[in-house]
Amino acid sequence: MLVRGASLSYVIRVDPLVPAEVDDPLVAGSGFGSSGSVLEELIKRLAQNHPLFKSDDAAVSSLLEEAVRGTRFEATIKTFTKRKQGRNAYLTIVSSHAGVDK
Repeated sequence: MLVRGASLSYVIRVDPLVPAEVDDPLVAGSGFGSSGSVLEELIKRLAQNHPLFKSDDAAVSSLLEEAVRGTRFEATIKTFTKRKQGRNAYLTIVSSHAGVDK
């Protein structure tokens, strides 16, 4: 299911841009920077403009569609799940149903 072999969390991270390595260098002798772990480093550094992102985005879409099936949230993401846009579906659910005012 995971095309890139990493957590799908990178698909739904808030900032779609990958930080420049000069702004967040790796800690000497480790495989991560300020994130504190290799997993968090992968989530932070996987590019969302990579050709394989589309497959992972579709995987997130499928998981979200399954999670909200039969609930009041289903209509919120319908247009995104048809297009297999998991990131946009997730961001829409969060902004519509889990924002600061909710």
